[in-house]
Amino acid sequence: GRLVLPPESADGLRAGMIGVNVSVTRRFNITNPNPIGVSITGVSCSAPGVELSVELVVKPSGELVQSPDIRTLLAPSPGKARHKTAPYIVPPKHTVVFRTDMAPDREADVTGAVSVQTERGLIEVPVSYRSLEGALRLEPLAPFEASFAGRVARQELYATSTYRFPVKLTSIATSDPRLAPALTNVTLQPGARTRIGKVTFDPSKGPSASGEDAQSTATRPWRGPPEDAGPPRPVEVQRAQQREAAWREL
Repeated sequence: GRLVLPPESADGLRAGMIGVNVSVTRRFNITNPNPIGVSITGVSCSAPGVELSVELVVKPSGELVQSPDIRTLLAPSPGKARHKTAPYIVPPKHTVVFRTDMAPDREADVTGAVSVQTERGLIEVPVSYRSLEGALRLEPLAPFEASFAGRVARQELYATSTYRFPVKLTSIATSDPRLAPALTNVTLQPGARTRIGKVTFDPSKGPSASGEDAQSTATRPWRGPPEDAGPPRPVEVQRAQQREAAWREL
C-alpha cells in the first residue's frame, strides 16, 4: 500500500509574501491507511530557504508518538554523500505531520516541492513564497503615560512600510492585556505613513492583586493599612493623601 496525502495538502504550501529573515511555518500530513507499515526512505526540498522536520506522529486514537529525527533522511548538500541509514517505517493507520520553516535570507520568488520518497513511490508537495526586503514600523511606540485604573485612553495607530510593494496586514496583537489594538485599514503603501487603526489602553485590565506591579498599586485609592500593619508612617500618609487628591480630580 501507499502513503496518502490529504486533499487539503494537494494545493501545496503557499506562504505568499514574507519578509527577508522572517520565518513562516507551514505543515502537511501524510497518513498510512494500510494494515502494515510503509517505509519513508528519503525526504528533500527543492525550494531554497526551507527547513524540514517531523513535528508529530499521531496514532489512530489521537495519541502522540515520539517524532523521528528525519535529518538522516534528508537529501545531502551538493558534493556530500548521504550516510546509509535505516528508513523510517510509518506504522499502520498512523499520521506523520511534517513541518516546513521558510526563512529566506534574500529577496526572491521561490517555487519548488517537498519530496517524500517511500518504498511505494514518490509524494510531492508544492512549495512557494515571495520574499521581500523591508520592515514595518508601528507608531507611536510608547503611546501612553502612567494612568489611573478606570481612565481609558485611546490613540491613533500608524504604520510605515519600507517594502517595495503594497503590504496587507492580517492581524495585530499585543502581550499586554491593558492594550487593545483594532485595525481599520489593512493596506500599506510603500514608504508611506498610514493610519491603520487605534489602540485602547485600559489600566483596569492589568495584573491582578496576586501579581500586581507597583504602578497599578499606586493608581488605586488608599483604603487604609492592614489591621495588623501598625500605625502608618508619615511617608505613607503623604502618599495616600496624594493619591486621594489625584482621584478627586478625575
